Amino acid sequence: PLLPEYDELDDVHLMKGDIAFFLKDYGAAEREYVLVQERKPSSSWAAFGMGKCLVKAGEYKKANEIFCRL
Repeated sequence: PLLPEYDELDDVHLMKGDIAFFLKDYGAAEREYVLVQERKPSSSWAAFGMGKCLVKAGEYKKANEIFCRL
């Protein structure tokens, strides 16, 4: 496993979020994207991931706001 050895690398968390998303574990995906957003608010990858999670949660307005900013 990549974690915890590379826990400080945002890309590892982003990839972990993408894997969780594709496995339909949207809660786990969201946690990874939020973690990266807290560390690096300018991350477009994390924002896009959060937008996808919000769509799956039915939060279309919030998702749209994210996608429009991107």
